[in-house]
Amino acid sequence: MVTAVRVGLLHPGAHGALDDEVWSGIPLQLQRALESIGVSVTCVGVRPPRLLRRVVGGFQRVRGRDSRLLNDARDLTAEMQLTAGAAVKVRQVAALASARQRHPWIVMGSSFGVPLGSDLVTYDDITVAQAAESGDFGLRVLPGRDIVLWKRNQARLYTKATSCCTASTWAARSLIDAYRVPARKVRVIGFGANVEAQPADRDWSNPSFLLIGTDWHRKNGDRVIRAFTKLREEMPAAQLHVVGNHPRIDVSGVMGHGYLRRGVPGERARFEALLRNTTCLVMPSLAEPFGIAYVDAGRAGIPSIGTTIGGAADAIGPGGLTVDPYSVTEICQAMRQVAVPEVAMSLGRKAFTRSAFFTWDQVARRVLHALRIEPPDGRAAMQFLP
Repeated sequence: MVTAVRVGLLHPGAHGALDDEVWSGIPLQLQRALESIGVSVTCVGVRPPRLLRRVVGGFQRVRGRDSRLLNDARDLTAEMQLTAGAAVKVRQVAALASARQRHPWIVMGSSFGVPLGSDLVTYDDITVAQAAESGDFGLRVLPGRDIVLWKRNQARLYTKATSCCTASTWAARSLIDAYRVPARKVRVIGFGANVEAQPADRDWSNPSFLLIGTDWHRKNGDRVIRAFTKLREEMPAAQLHVVGNHPRIDVSGVMGHGYLRRGVPGERARFEALLRNTTCLVMPSLAEPFGIAYVDAGRAGIPSIGTTIGGAADAIGPGGLTVDPYSVTEICQAMRQVAVPEVAMSLGRKAFTRSAFFTWDQVARRVLHALRIEPPDGRAAMQFLP
């Protein structure tokens, strides 16, 4: 079927087919959602080829810089470690060489700094200004002048954009306050769930928590373990399941499952089973731009304990609690509160209701609205609820 609507998707991965490893799977999910409603999508990955990365890496070493900054951008930390100098210039060249089609573009992650000739929207979950202020996203390895240049690249792109989309109101405030983007141009559109573990009958009487800690330090794994250990003294039946790149954990009641990849059916099924059988996600990250895991938990009908630092409050809403991630006492108190079956059930219902706003279908429609494009099927998006 030939469609009249075509958009481009500029993303930080390699050129070619998208997968779940590129930018937490967000470009792949958005591509699928847009195509499902009748939009033709041209995907352009702007990660430089291996040979070019080696050449620039050698140049970086000559200048006394760490060539590892040009490694594959597989997560937020790696993406934020690209310098505003040589590495970003390489990406700009790759983007301009690839994105010649004259149709609207969605620029995912604004580290390219490329004002394409067509209409475009940006789509970010965090700005360079926020990452630099936080200190938890790898920017401490960069000289101050590189951060300044990178922010200028972002500002130019935001100026060119028809609209600037963000995952959360937290990121939206940075665009308005730090980059002076007019509020009328900023659209908070969220992220969609990456898994669909539908609500199931579960035993709410025995508290079972789930920690997802791909980045163990930033996801606050050590403090969660300490908080759970205190809770376990009061509730010996409590359990904590840990998924991600976690260290060996020899703590009573804690079960480690390692890193479970969404793209591997067996591992995805194990992860979805954990969501169906636990009673609360606990992920009080030291900084969290949005946290798709909170939305995944909501789709499964369970509440979340999240962080007050970043945009987690938008993802969680009334379907959970947010705490100071540096306070083991607050984390433990929140876990104790959600361990009450009636509380967990009530929050879980609210989390599931809110998750309807965070499907990739809804996000895709919000992106089209930001581009001033009518969805081919004529259905508008649900209004985002902050």
